[in-house]
Amino acid sequence: DPSAANGSSIALLAEFDGHAMLLTGDAHAEVLAASIRALLVARGRGETRLPLSAFKLSHHGSAHATTSELLGVIDCQNYLVSTNSSIFQHPDVAALARVVLEGGQAQRRPVLHFNHRSERTGFWGSETLRRRYDFNAVFPEVGQSGLVLRLP
Repeated sequence: DPSAANGSSIALLAEFDGHAMLLTGDAHAEVLAASIRALLVARGRGETRLPLSAFKLSHHGSAHATTSELLGVIDCQNYLVSTNSSIFQHPDVAALARVVLEGGQAQRRPVLHFNHRSERTGFWGSETLRRRYDFNAVFPEVGQSGLVLRLP
């Protein structure tokens, strides 16, 4: 959604005890990527990717909000998808495919964490698909909604 309201969405980087989580709201991918690059430069550690324990996909997993550019500036294994898919048909298949193919960390493939199981999200639970593309998907218990992510 290219609207000014979504473009002015607040993103939050929460860091504690060696973990970091980026909560993106509906922020635009190019703004997030530029902000992450600026943060990496400001920190001066020579990192080319921001290490994250978890990344909440922007705009409920919209294809325009989950770009290769954005995935290229983060180093993350856990991707959170917050939507029940009932209004805007999110998450987009293209966005999650990008995460599966381009996300993850050096030695660990991505894990998609869904707060709802729906027709749009349940597809990603296919064991055949997960094995073929080396990723994992986590869903709430049947009949439940919500998401709890425990970081090591």
